Amino acid sequence: MTYAFTRRGMWILGAGCLLASLAAWGCAPAAETQQLQTSQSNIRGMVASDRQQMEALQDKVARLDDRISELEHNGGESDNKTIGALNARLSKLESQMRATQPTAGTAPGIPGAATPATPGA
Repeated sequence: MTYAFTRRGMWILGAGCLLASLAAWGCAPAAETQQLQTSQSNIRGMVASDRQQMEALQDKVARLDDRISELEHNGGESDNKTIGALNARLSKLESQMRATQPTAGTAPGIPGAATPATPGA
């Protein structure tokens, strides 16, 4: 009977080792699965954040494009009007300057009279 007990004990010991190894094998994938799920969740969060940033940048680019188009449309007319106004003002000032310049032969000391040229000047 001792022989049967030993054989039976060996069988129980073998079955226990088999169960222990199966349990250890089953735990390792669970930890790896948890780590994988955590990594995937982190990656999903980063992708969502990147997507939000890209959408914000696309909105900003669209606003800038609209602003550029508006400036191109209105800016040309505004510049032409400004240049025209400046040219008119310049012409008026030039005509006023010509009107106030002295003519040859006017007496010194009289407003609008030419001053005599100084030698060596």
